[in-house]
Amino acid sequence: MRTEVVPTFCALASEPLPPEFIGPLGAILGADDADLHLFALDGDYVVGVASTADTAHLRSVAGLAYVIHYTVRDTLLARFWLPRAESRSGYDHAAALQRLLGAVAATASAVHPYFTLSAFPERLVPATSAIAHDVAWVGDTYEVHDQLSMAGMPTTPSHALGQAWADGDDVFVMDTLKASDAARVIALATVEYDAAYIEFLASHPFYSKFARVVRLQATGDVVSSCVIHGDFSLGLVSTDPTFLRRGLAHEAVHATLSAVRTFLKESPMHAALQLRPFSAIKVGNTPSAKMMAKFGFAPRPNANVVWMGVHL
Repeated sequence: MRTEVVPTFCALASEPLPPEFIGPLGAILGADDADLHLFALDGDYVVGVASTADTAHLRSVAGLAYVIHYTVRDTLLARFWLPRAESRSGYDHAAALQRLLGAVAATASAVHPYFTLSAFPERLVPATSAIAHDVAWVGDTYEVHDQLSMAGMPTTPSHALGQAWADGDDVFVMDTLKASDAARVIALATVEYDAAYIEFLASHPFYSKFARVVRLQATGDVVSSCVIHGDFSLGLVSTDPTFLRRGLAHEAVHATLSAVRTFLKESPMHAALQLRPFSAIKVGNTPSAKMMAKFGFAPRPNANVVWMGVHL
């Protein structure tokens, strides 16, 4: 499938799509290392969307879904959009979700295939649990924080790549993430990741544009980090405990967001899709929420998400 159909597909929604739905699609525009399956629920029927011509006869789109197969890592990502109940009277969320889940399952060859539903709307978990063949696990609940305006960015420029600055007796330098940093970044992270994933982000032609680390110049060790994940969310924001309260995470996030802003200014195709970063913050993680607020991020009301593993 040619990814040029993605903007047309997203335009089928009857309300603005959330960034966690748009993000993975925007990240693979023009890429050749991913296979994409797009689905639209038109009335009671799921229609596969492989070209703009497939959208011409759709009349009442009541849901969207897609599956991305990242061929390099051989992993799957599935995302869903259903209109909120208050925006469509008489809408049967469970029936719509069942049809879309069925279409997603059909992209796999296995019987009762396994999918990790990431950034999945918490409001849809009960219906999904009733529909799925088996629910393997359900993770913690996260708030989605949107950057309401790029005007919320700090007025001072971020540190450029290679720029060094002193803080007391220490000198730090801004740098890109390297594959060789994987073990160090994993050691600092508060969420579990495997080394292959960090190496993927560091070497990928798209995601590596945005990944930033702060190094201690004397040793070259990473002391703080921030990346853009495969769904265009900010993540891996962490700091070596030895260097807390030095503003290093703030500097890493600022540099990553500045790289994102520059990229969107220079890529009309991505800007037209309204691609924008977001942050999924575990409920109750007040320090992270406060830091992201400094960059114009705020929690979206009634938009909590979970990660869950299901056999469909």
